[in-house]
This record gives sequence, C-alpha cells and structure tokens, in this order.
Amino acid sequence: MRILVGGAVVVLAFALAFIIWNFNLDVLVEAFLSQPTPQKVAWIVTVAASLLLLSLALWQSEMVLRQRKIAQNVGASTPWRRANCRPARGGTI
Repeated sequence: MRILVGGAVVVLAFALAFIIWNFNLDVLVEAFLSQPTPQKVAWIVTVAASLLLLSLALWQSEMVLRQRKIAQNVGASTPWRRANCRPARGGTI
C-alpha cells in the first residue's frame, strides 16, 4: 500500500511540475476562472478530496505499520501464549 501511495504522490508531483513549467500558468488560471461557479466548486472539491485521500492513505499505512510492529513485539515477548492457544471446538472455549 505504501508503494502505491508513494507512486501516486510522485505521479501527482510530476503532473504538477509539467503543468507549471510547460504551460502558461495565466492561461490555466484564466480557463479556471472562466468556468461557471458550480464547476469551480467541483474542481476545488475534486482537488481537495484527492489530496485528502492521499494524506489519509499515508497516515493509515503508517498506523498499520505501527500496529504490525507492536503485534510482532508482543508475539516475541510472550511465546508461551501461542503454544497454549488451541482453536475452539464446537463453538466453545
């Protein structure tokens, strides 16, 4: 997941650099401002939601990594728990 999100961030950065350096920024701003208000709002919401989803995906990836490390540490510090655990038979413990 981290690789996928990292790749998406890199692609987004390249796209932004391409837009800023290869296009006339005034034309891009003029095209945006010439849109009707509902379309402006839709573009703003789309861009904001994309950035929010990327940041949340990175945050979630970090939380999962932390939980994995904690679970590994707990498992390593108490090996007797795994040895004494048996699957339940017939739905009873």
